[in-house]
Amino acid sequence: MGTGSGSPANQSHRLFEYANHIGESRHAAKQDGTARIKIFNRETKRGYAHNFTRVLVFAREHFGLRLAADLTPEMVAAFIQSLHQRGLASTTIAKYETVVNKADAIMRDCGWKPRTAPPLLPPEPKAPRERPDPLPYTSAEADQLLGWLARLREVRFGHMATLQRHAGLRIQEAVMLRAEAISESGDCVTLIRRDGQKSGRPRELRVFDAGAQRLLRELRASTLKRKRKRVFIDSDSEKKVKALMRAHQRALQWAATSLGIGHTKTHDLRRTYANEVLLKLQELGLDDKGAMGTLSGYLGHGESRMDKGLLGSYVALNRLGDFRPAGSPSTALD
Repeated sequence: MGTGSGSPANQSHRLFEYANHIGESRHAAKQDGTARIKIFNRETKRGYAHNFTRVLVFAREHFGLRLAADLTPEMVAAFIQSLHQRGLASTTIAKYETVVNKADAIMRDCGWKPRTAPPLLPPEPKAPRERPDPLPYTSAEADQLLGWLARLREVRFGHMATLQRHAGLRIQEAVMLRAEAISESGDCVTLIRRDGQKSGRPRELRVFDAGAQRLLRELRASTLKRKRKRVFIDSDSEKKVKALMRAHQRALQWAATSLGIGHTKTHDLRRTYANEVLLKLQELGLDDKGAMGTLSGYLGHGESRMDKGLLGSYVALNRLGDFRPAGSPSTALD
Protein backbone atom coordinates (compact mmCIF):
# COMPACT_ATOMS: atom_id res chain seq x y z
CA MET A 1 0.00 0.00 0.00
CA GLY A 2 2.97 2.34 0.00
CA THR A 3 3.36 4.98 2.67
CA GLY A 4 -0.09 6.52 2.52
CA SER A 5 0.64 9.60 0.45
CA GLY A 6 -1.98 11.80 -1.21
CA SER A 7 -4.84 13.96 0.03
CA PRO A 8 -6.43 13.20 3.41
CA ALA A 9 -9.51 11.81 1.67
CA ASN A 10 -7.44 9.65 -0.66
CA GLN A 11 -5.30 8.28 2.16
CA SER A 12 -8.33 7.54 4.32
CA HIS A 13 -10.15 5.80 1.46
CA ARG A 14 -7.17 3.61 0.64
CA LEU A 15 -6.62 2.73 4.28
CA PHE A 16 -10.15 1.50 4.86
CA GLU A 17 -10.29 -0.17 1.46
CA TYR A 18 -7.43 -2.32 2.74
CA ALA A 19 -9.73 -3.37 5.59
CA ASN A 20 -12.58 -4.22 3.21
CA HIS A 21 -13.86 -7.71 4.03
CA ILE A 22 -17.48 -7.20 3.03
CA GLY A 23 -19.26 -10.51 2.71
CA GLU A 24 -16.99 -12.36 5.09
CA SER A 25 -18.06 -13.70 8.47
CA ARG A 26 -17.68 -11.25 11.35
CA HIS A 27 -18.09 -14.12 13.78
CA ALA A 28 -15.20 -16.03 12.22
CA ALA A 29 -13.01 -12.92 12.36
CA LYS A 30 -13.80 -12.49 16.04
CA GLN A 31 -12.89 -16.10 16.62
CA ASP A 32 -9.48 -15.79 14.92
CA GLY A 33 -8.75 -12.32 16.37
CA THR A 34 -8.72 -10.37 13.09
CA ALA A 35 -12.01 -8.45 13.48
CA ARG A 36 -10.23 -5.32 14.72
CA ILE A 37 -8.54 -4.82 11.32
CA LYS A 38 -11.52 -5.77 9.15
CA ILE A 39 -14.74 -4.05 8.04
CA PHE A 40 -17.75 -6.09 7.01
CA ASN A 41 -20.29 -3.46 5.97
CA ARG A 42 -20.15 -1.03 3.05
CA GLU A 43 -21.83 1.84 4.93
CA THR A 44 -19.53 1.31 7.90
CA LYS A 45 -16.50 1.50 5.63
CA ARG A 46 -17.76 4.72 4.07
CA GLY A 47 -18.45 6.25 7.48
CA TYR A 48 -15.03 5.30 8.83
CA ALA A 49 -13.28 6.78 5.80
CA HIS A 50 -15.31 10.01 5.99
CA ASN A 51 -14.67 10.55 9.71
CA PHE A 52 -10.98 9.65 9.57
CA THR A 53 -10.60 12.15 6.73
CA ARG A 54 -11.78 14.82 9.19
CA VAL A 55 -9.09 13.76 11.63
CA LEU A 56 -6.40 13.99 8.93
CA VAL A 57 -7.67 17.36 7.67
CA PHE A 58 -7.53 18.73 11.23
CA ALA A 59 -3.97 17.42 11.69
CA ARG A 60 -2.93 18.91 8.35
CA GLU A 61 -4.42 22.33 9.16
CA HIS A 62 -3.05 22.52 12.71
CA PHE A 63 0.17 20.49 12.56
CA GLY A 64 1.12 20.41 8.88
CA LEU A 65 0.61 16.63 8.66
CA ARG A 66 1.13 15.17 5.20
CA LEU A 67 1.12 11.41 5.74
CA ALA A 68 -1.47 9.53 7.73
CA ALA A 69 1.37 7.31 8.87
CA ASP A 70 2.85 10.29 10.76
CA LEU A 71 -0.27 10.95 12.80
CA THR A 72 0.70 11.19 16.49
CA PRO A 73 -1.16 10.81 19.82
CA GLU A 74 -0.68 14.55 20.42
CA MET A 75 -2.48 15.40 17.16
CA VAL A 76 -5.33 13.05 17.98
CA ALA A 77 -5.61 14.45 21.52
CA ALA A 78 -5.88 17.98 20.07
CA PHE A 79 -8.58 16.82 17.65
CA ILE A 80 -10.62 15.16 20.41
CA GLN A 81 -10.24 18.27 22.57
CA SER A 82 -11.59 20.38 19.68
CA LEU A 83 -14.70 18.18 19.59
CA HIS A 84 -15.27 18.74 23.31
CA GLN A 85 -14.83 22.50 22.85
CA ARG A 86 -17.50 22.46 20.14
CA GLY A 87 -19.89 20.87 22.61
CA LEU A 88 -20.46 17.68 20.64
CA ALA A 89 -22.27 14.84 22.37
CA SER A 90 -20.17 12.24 24.15
CA THR A 91 -21.59 9.56 21.84
CA THR A 92 -20.38 11.50 18.79
CA ILE A 93 -16.91 11.92 20.26
CA ALA A 94 -16.84 8.21 21.09
CA LYS A 95 -17.51 7.43 17.41
CA TYR A 96 -14.44 9.43 16.39
CA GLU A 97 -12.38 7.62 19.00
CA THR A 98 -13.56 4.30 17.56
CA VAL A 99 -12.54 5.43 14.08
CA VAL A 100 -9.08 6.46 15.27
CA ASN A 101 -8.54 3.14 17.04
CA LYS A 102 -9.66 1.24 13.95
CA ALA A 103 -7.40 3.27 11.68
CA ASP A 104 -4.49 2.83 14.09
CA ALA A 105 -4.87 -0.97 14.02
CA ILE A 106 -5.18 -1.07 10.24
CA MET A 107 -2.12 1.15 9.69
CA ARG A 108 -0.04 -1.20 11.80
CA ASP A 109 -1.30 -4.23 9.90
CA CYS A 110 -0.73 -2.77 6.43
CA GLY A 111 2.72 -1.41 7.28
CA TRP A 112 2.03 2.30 7.41
CA LYS A 113 3.01 2.43 11.09
CA PRO A 114 5.43 0.28 13.09
CA ARG A 115 3.63 -2.26 15.26
CA THR A 116 5.64 -0.97 18.23
CA ALA A 117 4.50 2.67 17.81
CA PRO A 118 2.57 4.12 20.77
CA PRO A 119 -1.22 3.93 20.38
CA LEU A 120 -2.92 7.01 18.95
CA LEU A 121 -5.40 6.93 21.83
CA PRO A 122 -4.73 5.71 25.38
CA PRO A 123 -6.34 2.37 26.24
CA GLU A 124 -9.86 2.49 27.64
CA PRO A 125 -9.92 2.36 31.45
CA LYS A 126 -11.14 -0.97 32.77
CA ALA A 127 -13.40 0.62 35.34
CA PRO A 128 -16.72 1.92 33.94
CA ARG A 129 -16.79 5.62 33.21
CA GLU A 130 -18.96 7.74 35.42
CA ARG A 131 -21.57 9.64 33.44
CA PRO A 132 -22.49 13.07 34.81
CA ASP A 133 -26.10 13.45 35.83
CA PRO A 134 -28.14 15.08 33.04
CA LEU A 135 -29.04 18.65 33.92
CA PRO A 136 -32.24 20.38 32.76
CA TYR A 137 -32.27 24.08 32.09
CA THR A 138 -34.14 25.92 34.81
CA SER A 139 -37.29 27.70 33.68
CA ALA A 140 -35.41 30.99 33.80
CA GLU A 141 -32.52 29.62 31.74
CA ALA A 142 -34.91 28.15 29.19
CA ASP A 143 -36.69 31.51 28.87
CA GLN A 144 -33.32 33.20 28.29
CA LEU A 145 -32.38 30.68 25.60
CA LEU A 146 -35.68 31.02 23.76
CA GLY A 147 -35.44 34.81 23.90
CA TRP A 148 -31.89 34.74 22.51
CA LEU A 149 -32.82 32.35 19.69
CA ALA A 150 -35.90 34.43 18.81
CA ARG A 151 -33.59 37.25 17.70
CA LEU A 152 -31.92 35.13 15.02
CA ARG A 153 -32.83 35.64 11.38
CA GLU A 154 -33.38 31.86 11.09
CA VAL A 155 -36.63 31.55 13.05
CA ARG A 156 -36.74 27.75 12.92
CA PHE A 157 -34.18 27.42 15.72
CA GLY A 158 -36.29 29.40 18.17
CA HIS A 159 -39.43 27.55 17.15
CA MET A 160 -37.84 24.11 17.51
CA ALA A 161 -36.36 25.02 20.89
CA THR A 162 -39.80 26.19 22.02
CA LEU A 163 -41.30 22.84 21.04
CA GLN A 164 -38.58 20.92 22.85
CA ARG A 165 -39.15 22.96 25.99
CA HIS A 166 -42.97 23.06 25.94
CA ALA A 167 -43.89 19.86 24.04
CA GLY A 168 -41.08 17.56 25.21
CA LEU A 169 -39.93 16.68 21.69
CA ARG A 170 -36.55 15.10 20.99
CA ILE A 171 -34.47 17.09 18.53
CA GLN A 172 -35.22 14.75 15.61
CA GLU A 173 -38.92 14.76 16.47
CA ALA A 174 -38.91 18.56 16.42
CA VAL A 175 -37.08 18.71 13.08
CA MET A 176 -39.48 16.16 11.51
CA LEU A 177 -42.69 17.58 13.01
CA ARG A 178 -45.71 17.10 10.72
CA ALA A 179 -48.37 19.80 10.46
CA GLU A 180 -51.12 17.21 10.90
CA ALA A 181 -49.48 15.94 14.08
CA ILE A 182 -50.52 19.22 15.73
CA SER A 183 -54.06 19.38 17.07
CA GLU A 184 -56.23 22.28 15.86
CA SER A 185 -56.15 23.77 19.36
CA GLY A 186 -52.36 23.41 19.60
CA ASP A 187 -52.56 21.66 22.97
CA CYS A 188 -51.53 18.23 21.71
CA VAL A 189 -48.91 16.70 19.38
CA THR A 190 -49.52 13.15 18.15
CA LEU A 191 -46.49 11.32 16.77
CA ILE A 192 -46.90 8.28 14.54
CA ARG A 193 -44.37 6.03 12.79
CA ARG A 194 -41.55 7.83 10.95
CA ASP A 195 -41.93 11.02 12.94
CA GLY A 196 -38.39 10.71 14.27
CA GLN A 197 -39.13 8.80 17.48
CA LYS A 198 -36.28 6.92 19.08
CA SER A 199 -38.40 3.79 19.52
CA GLY A 200 -40.76 4.32 16.60
CA ARG A 201 -43.75 3.92 18.92
CA PRO A 202 -46.69 6.32 18.43
CA ARG A 203 -47.35 8.64 21.33
CA GLU A 204 -49.27 11.74 22.31
CA LEU A 205 -47.76 14.77 24.06
CA ARG A 206 -49.67 17.44 25.95
CA VAL A 207 -48.76 21.10 25.62
CA PHE A 208 -49.81 23.20 28.62
CA ASP A 209 -48.15 26.55 27.82
CA ALA A 210 -50.50 29.01 26.11
CA GLY A 211 -47.74 30.68 24.11
CA ALA A 212 -46.53 27.34 22.77
CA GLN A 213 -50.11 26.36 21.89
CA ARG A 214 -50.46 29.57 19.89
CA LEU A 215 -47.18 28.92 18.09
CA LEU A 216 -48.25 25.37 17.23
CA ARG A 217 -51.55 26.62 15.78
CA GLU A 218 -49.69 29.13 13.63
CA LEU A 219 -47.16 26.53 12.45
CA ARG A 220 -49.93 24.09 11.58
CA ALA A 221 -51.92 26.69 9.62
CA SER A 222 -48.97 28.12 7.69
CA THR A 223 -47.62 24.68 6.79
CA LEU A 224 -50.97 23.36 5.57
CA LYS A 225 -51.53 26.57 3.60
CA ARG A 226 -48.26 25.92 1.75
CA LYS A 227 -49.40 22.32 1.20
CA ARG A 228 -46.33 20.94 2.92
CA LYS A 229 -46.16 17.85 5.08
CA ARG A 230 -43.50 18.81 7.62
CA VAL A 231 -43.22 22.11 9.40
CA PHE A 232 -39.46 22.73 9.30
CA ILE A 233 -38.13 20.68 6.34
CA ASP A 234 -39.35 20.20 2.78
CA SER A 235 -38.42 16.53 2.44
CA ASP A 236 -37.75 13.43 4.53
CA SER A 237 -34.17 13.20 3.27
CA GLU A 238 -31.96 11.82 6.04
CA LYS A 239 -29.21 14.19 4.93
CA LYS A 240 -31.46 17.24 5.34
CA VAL A 241 -32.79 16.04 8.68
CA LYS A 242 -29.29 15.48 10.08
CA ALA A 243 -28.08 18.83 8.72
CA LEU A 244 -30.90 20.75 10.40
CA MET A 245 -30.36 18.84 13.65
CA ARG A 246 -26.69 19.82 13.67
CA ALA A 247 -27.51 23.45 12.84
CA HIS A 248 -30.06 23.58 15.65
CA GLN A 249 -27.55 22.10 18.11
CA ARG A 250 -24.95 24.69 17.08
CA ALA A 251 -27.45 27.53 17.47
CA LEU A 252 -28.40 26.43 20.98
CA GLN A 253 -24.75 25.96 21.91
CA TRP A 254 -24.05 29.49 20.69
CA ALA A 255 -26.98 30.83 22.71
CA ALA A 256 -26.03 28.99 25.92
CA THR A 257 -22.38 30.02 25.64
CA SER A 258 -23.32 33.66 24.98
CA LEU A 259 -25.62 33.67 28.01
CA GLY A 260 -23.04 32.04 30.29
CA ILE A 261 -25.11 28.90 30.82
CA GLY A 262 -22.85 26.01 31.73
CA HIS A 263 -24.37 23.30 29.51
CA THR A 264 -25.44 23.36 25.88
CA LYS A 265 -27.46 20.25 25.00
CA THR A 266 -30.78 20.60 23.18
CA HIS A 267 -32.02 17.54 25.09
CA ASP A 268 -31.84 19.55 28.31
CA LEU A 269 -34.86 21.55 27.05
CA ARG A 270 -36.80 18.28 27.04
CA ARG A 271 -35.73 17.76 30.63
CA THR A 272 -37.07 21.23 31.44
CA TYR A 273 -40.40 20.11 29.97
CA ALA A 274 -40.33 17.03 32.20
CA ASN A 275 -39.85 19.09 35.36
CA GLU A 276 -42.44 21.71 34.48
CA VAL A 277 -45.05 19.16 33.40
CA LEU A 278 -44.50 17.05 36.51
CA LEU A 279 -45.47 20.05 38.61
CA LYS A 280 -48.44 20.79 36.34
CA LEU A 281 -49.74 17.23 36.61
CA GLN A 282 -49.48 17.36 40.39
CA GLU A 283 -51.37 20.65 40.40
CA LEU A 284 -54.10 18.86 38.42
CA GLY A 285 -54.46 16.38 41.26
CA LEU A 286 -52.32 13.39 40.26
CA ASP A 287 -50.31 11.71 43.00
CA ASP A 288 -46.57 11.14 42.57
CA LYS A 289 -46.92 7.74 40.90
CA GLY A 290 -49.70 8.88 38.59
CA ALA A 291 -47.83 12.04 37.60
CA MET A 292 -44.67 10.11 36.85
CA GLY A 293 -46.56 7.49 34.84
CA THR A 294 -48.31 10.14 32.75
CA LEU A 295 -45.08 12.05 32.22
CA SER A 296 -43.34 8.84 31.17
CA GLY A 297 -45.98 8.37 28.47
CA TYR A 298 -45.50 11.91 27.18
CA LEU A 299 -41.74 11.40 26.98
CA GLY A 300 -42.05 8.06 25.21
CA HIS A 301 -40.55 5.95 28.00
CA GLY A 302 -41.99 2.64 29.14
CA GLU A 303 -42.80 1.75 32.73
CA SER A 304 -39.48 -0.04 33.23
CA ARG A 305 -37.54 2.98 32.03
CA MET A 306 -39.52 5.20 34.35
CA ASP A 307 -38.82 3.00 37.35
CA LYS A 308 -35.11 2.58 36.60
CA GLY A 309 -34.01 6.00 35.52
CA LEU A 310 -36.58 8.66 34.78
CA LEU A 311 -36.47 10.27 38.20
CA GLY A 312 -32.69 10.51 38.11
CA SER A 313 -32.22 11.45 34.48
CA TYR A 314 -35.10 13.86 33.84
CA VAL A 315 -36.54 15.23 37.03
CA ALA A 316 -34.20 17.28 39.21
CA LEU A 317 -35.86 16.53 42.53
CA ASN A 318 -33.57 18.81 44.49
CA ARG A 319 -34.22 21.71 42.11
CA LEU A 320 -37.98 21.58 41.59
CA GLY A 321 -38.21 25.10 42.94
CA ASP A 322 -36.40 26.23 39.79
CA PHE A 323 -39.37 25.03 37.73
CA ARG A 324 -42.22 26.42 39.86
CA PRO A 325 -43.68 29.89 39.30
CA ALA A 326 -43.09 32.27 42.17
CA GLY A 327 -45.67 31.90 44.92
CA SER A 328 -46.93 28.47 43.85
CA PRO A 329 -47.34 25.75 46.50
CA SER A 330 -44.72 23.11 47.23
CA THR A 331 -45.13 19.56 45.93
CA ALA A 332 -44.76 16.21 47.61
CA LEU A 333 -41.58 15.51 45.69
CA ASP A 334 -39.60 18.40 47.21
